[in-house]
Amino acid sequence: MGRMKKFVFRRDDADLPGELDPLEDAGALFETGERVSITERLVRDVQRPGARLAELRAEGCALERVQLAGGELGALVMKDVRLVGCDLANVKAHRMTLLRVEFVDCRLKGLSSRSIDWRDVLGENSDWSYAQMRGAEMRSCEFRGCSWHEADLQQAELSGCVFGQCDLRRAEWNGARLENADLRGSDVEGLQVGIGDLRGAVVDAAQAMEFAKLLGVQIR
Repeated sequence: MGRMKKFVFRRDDADLPGELDPLEDAGALFETGERVSITERLVRDVQRPGARLAELRAEGCALERVQLAGGELGALVMKDVRLVGCDLANVKAHRMTLLRVEFVDCRLKGLSSRSIDWRDVLGENSDWSYAQMRGAEMRSCEFRGCSWHEADLQQAELSGCVFGQCDLRRAEWNGARLENADLRGSDVEGLQVGIGDLRGAVVDAAQAMEFAKLLGVQIR
């Protein structure tokens, strides 16, 4: 019998142009309430909390300090986008499709969506606590120093994703698929997950002791 092939994580970075021209009067776009499409532009310092849009589509863009907290989107579609210091807290999106998207120092607390398809997404020092993302499809995604405190990722596809130095306390992961998911270094105290869901996940020794509680065993 041959050896089982070792899983090697790979995530593709966002493919952005070398220089991006600033989008003039970008805030006006977010007042239309209809479909907004932005390509190869720098969008900076937009303050539109509570914005309501049928669709927000961005490709080859950088978003800096864009504030849409509490907004409602029919669809959020992004490809090769970097968001820095943006605030999408409590945004509700019917559908979120992200490909090679990077979140750096972003606030996404309470973000919710019924349909999530993410591939090659990076999160650094960003806050997804209390997010409602049940059934999310997440492939080749990497999160470093992020908070997922009490976030709902039940029934999510998280196989092969990386959660490094993240706050996963009391998050709801029941029914999530975690084969080859790397949780090492993250705080998993009170993480709601079934022992069967953890099959194939990569954990460190301290986390193994925490998860042992699910079996009702005593470690002495």
